Amino acid sequence: MANETFPQNDAAILLGPFNVFEDVALSDPEEFLEFSDFMRIPIEPVDIHLDRLKNLLAQTLRRQ
Repeated sequence: MANETFPQNDAAILLGPFNVFEDVALSDPEEFLEFSDFMRIPIEPVDIHLDRLKNLLAQTLRRQ
């Protein structure tokens, strides 16, 4: 099902308050490339403050 739904999007956004993208991209870039290939869309890192991420997750939980 992932192959059917992911290509409808332009990119996957990785919210990274801990620089995960940079760490993994330097230590194991093939991991991101494989996942990007699997989704058939690019992965874009977006720096975000930890408090902002916490608020976004809280908003999502309140909607459910």
